[in-house]
Amino acid sequence: MGLAMAQQESKPTIDLQAAARLVQQLECDLAQARAGSVDIARVRAEVEELRALLAGQPQHHEVHAGFSRLRDTLHALREELTRDAFEVGEYLARIGRLLGF
Repeated sequence: MGLAMAQQESKPTIDLQAAARLVQQLECDLAQARAGSVDIARVRAEVEELRALLAGQPQHHEVHAGFSRLRDTLHALREELTRDAFEVGEYLARIGRLLGF
């Protein structure tokens, strides 16, 4: 068994319904964030990508990878998003729980 396969199997199963609810809440909060920010646009694009993924029949590793990217982006943009009254800490915690952190 290859290393990539072993890593993929070690990732926890993601509750896809909880993931979809989280994406929906993120979309609502992002709709209220200040428009025109490149960083907000980046987060919106990642959330839209996750929404589209969850609308199909995603593999758990695909959802895990998408939420991992979003989590990294939220960490990187935390200060700017906080200025936009976006609850970054809450989302980081919820994403972490989905990913099994």
